[in-house]
Amino acid sequence: MEEQRKARKRKRPDGDSSIRYSETKKLWIGRVMVGYRPDGRPDVREVAAKQQGECRKKLDGIKAKMREGTLGDIKSGRETVSAYLDWWVTSIEGTIEADSLRRHRDGIKRMKPLIGRHKLTDLRPEHVVTMLTTLRATTYKRGRTVTLGPSHRAPSATASSRCGRRSTPRIGTEQSRATSPE
Repeated sequence: MEEQRKARKRKRPDGDSSIRYSETKKLWIGRVMVGYRPDGRPDVREVAAKQQGECRKKLDGIKAKMREGTLGDIKSGRETVSAYLDWWVTSIEGTIEADSLRRHRDGIKRMKPLIGRHKLTDLRPEHVVTMLTTLRATTYKRGRTVTLGPSHRAPSATASSRCGRRSTPRIGTEQSRATSPE
């Protein structure tokens, strides 16, 4: 009887992960409970890798994020910018004036085709810069979208000379001081 008690394994502590090998998938599967969902069920995250060491590293990464408080819910990593913008505009509805809400909706309507397909976690500064460049080159008038052509660009240096401006330097600059007698 005492031999059976000694041979029985102890319960692992809460929050400890488990790793097993799946013969059907030919992968190591790791699972860890990170808390509870809003509906009360356990929030269990699962990772898979071809090697046991890789699986352990992935589990350790999840545990580290859990300790830091940056783990987010399960769907947060898959949410697109478009879905987030929809959620955001509905969440601010009723807290701001109607004209402000209309302007926000118009802005979102223009941003969605440009960056809406990206995952929120994968959004990079270059995506935003490209979007802003495209939005600056596009004018919106009464529901129509008009792309600005080359005639609407900023004036060049030669345009200033055509306008009657002098190309000579101003008095007080280095070039005018070198030519003036003292």
